[in-house]
Amino acid sequence: MLTMRRNWISSPSPFSFPLYFVLVLVLVLVLCCGSSLVESSTSDDEEGPVCSMYLAESSTSSPEDPKWGLFTGLDLTKGDIVGSPEVAINIHNLLGNARPQHATSQTTREALLSAEFLEQYIWVPDMAGGKFELDSNDGKIVTAIPGGGVLGGFHDKLTNTDWYHSGSYHRQAIGEIVGLPHPGKGAFSPFYNVTLMAKEMMVAGAEIFLDYGENWEAEETNEQEQMTKEDYSKVDIVVDQMIDFFDKYHSELNDVSQQEIYQFLVHDILKAATSPAKVQKIIEVLPDHPQQLKAFRQEYDGSTLQAAQPPSVKRMDWLKTNGLCFDNLLAGPSTIPVAGRGAFAKRPINQGQMIVPVPLVHIPQKSIVNMYNVDLGRDSQKGEAVWFRTSDEIQGTQLLLNYCFGHKDSSMIFFPSGSLVGLINHSREQTNAKLVWSKHPMHQNTWFDVPPAELLTDGKHSYLGLMMEVVATKPIQQGDEIFLDYGDEWIDAWETHEAYWQELLDEGDCPDPWPIRALDMQNDYQNKPFEIDAHTPEHIRQMCFLVVSDIKEDATKKNWAIPKKGNVYDAENLFDCVLVDRQEAPDTAIGLPYNYTVQWTSDDGDITTVFRVPHQAIIFVDAAGYSDQFDPDSFRHVIGIPDDIFPQGPWRNLVGVEETSEE
Repeated sequence: MLTMRRNWISSPSPFSFPLYFVLVLVLVLVLCCGSSLVESSTSDDEEGPVCSMYLAESSTSSPEDPKWGLFTGLDLTKGDIVGSPEVAINIHNLLGNARPQHATSQTTREALLSAEFLEQYIWVPDMAGGKFELDSNDGKIVTAIPGGGVLGGFHDKLTNTDWYHSGSYHRQAIGEIVGLPHPGKGAFSPFYNVTLMAKEMMVAGAEIFLDYGENWEAEETNEQEQMTKEDYSKVDIVVDQMIDFFDKYHSELNDVSQQEIYQFLVHDILKAATSPAKVQKIIEVLPDHPQQLKAFRQEYDGSTLQAAQPPSVKRMDWLKTNGLCFDNLLAGPSTIPVAGRGAFAKRPINQGQMIVPVPLVHIPQKSIVNMYNVDLGRDSQKGEAVWFRTSDEIQGTQLLLNYCFGHKDSSMIFFPSGSLVGLINHSREQTNAKLVWSKHPMHQNTWFDVPPAELLTDGKHSYLGLMMEVVATKPIQQGDEIFLDYGDEWIDAWETHEAYWQELLDEGDCPDPWPIRALDMQNDYQNKPFEIDAHTPEHIRQMCFLVVSDIKEDATKKNWAIPKKGNVYDAENLFDCVLVDRQEAPDTAIGLPYNYTVQWTSDDGDITTVFRVPHQAIIFVDAAGYSDQFDPDSFRHVIGIPDDIFPQGPWRNLVGVEETSEE
């Protein structure tokens, strides 16, 4: 608190030198040396929030740029898991497959626009476990992640969550029998448990913001002039100091004196301690008079960052009225044999009640899921290296198609971003849910009358303006698996695939037993020590999370270390490694009580020995091109939108042209 002798301020104006000196000293120390911000927590309602995640209009939304947002329904501390663990769908050469080498048709131009639009909502594969799925010589891999992967917001000042890489790389095998061949092989993603983690304390009602990466938003011309979170935290401390000061000397300072001191602090002292550009941003946020400071702090919960940015923390009563619950589902092993994972009711759901809202990424040209031979070339206009397809002969279909909604009479498909919707399996006999179009005001049913080709070319529909809902068709009990009816076309395609698969198996053209995969080995060694001389199949890579500290005596020897910043269990820290020794480590808190000595070979051939590598830091990944997704005989088919709810009109643009629909 600012304290000073009363005789220093006995007259209202001008200020005496000691007052200037103390104020300058305190403010410069606060602003230049820094201080940690202590946030105040809010108490839950007596009953506590029932829903832990809400979908609502984002605080960054505007009429010109509408956006969905996700909001936590719980108070969270740093390191807490945010939302549900999602599935990740790897896409190989998304833009390369959509970019022909030579002149294009109208269809291929629409496909490239569709791929570019989808690319706004997908990620690099690192955090989802798929970083090594494709060799860099074979193209580029990206990953579609529903839930927070599509709907998590971006704001460089408000980032409060990050991807929890360990959740993906240490996932457990679910619903699979090692070595058992079955028609579902390659039909669902082996990458899941993709999780967000809180980077800081978050109060209930806070919107979820992620860092989209350095290439997402153009950098400011001068980063030194941009206010950071730390800057705003320091301003918070200064505001508290000013409030204490004006409270203490309120009776001895008239309005003119208070205003003069306040203006001097804000305009002169802050400018000297920061920069003209930064102080201007502070001036725009702070109230005009010191008597308004308390009300200002109360309105924005003590945060000048909140005052400067959109109101990203919503009241819980507002969310319960205007938001939609986003966590009615849990993931678990499906009750359908060898179907992998399924979605289960987290709580009882009444007939007719919404199970999960499903904002859709609309893809006007479904041919973007076609896969071709690709090569690396140069864009003649941009002068940069790009992947492009070398022929129009289809080589396969992206796994993404299995997770999309569509209709046989339309070129459109829709990637659903609802939480865990990708885990809702098909069963006509056990169906307890259906798809309906949402009545939420952010759903734009006027788009039904817009031809697919115009949805990405007229500049009016380049956002997530379509939403469906999964609704219960009967009472659902807590723990029940949720099932949709995927439609007649899907059933016919699956039965044809089953018969073909059985034929392959009978003729010996299908591996039996099915080759072991990295996830199988990962689970096998989850509860037992790694063997030092064990043989690892050629199609599987043993890798280590390595962050090291030096051993002074020998530059080729290092100790495994936990970094001061960041997380060792990050895909950037994964390297191929060879185990050369194992030691018991009974006091370890990381995985099983064993440490290992490993060797890592650099690209230059230099070998480094790393000691004290914990059990949990050693994993397996499938070599490029060897996960089940690459099986050329894998099932592929869109999930059918019921005919009675699929819009009549321009979206049914394949009626009578089915023979050419692939192209």
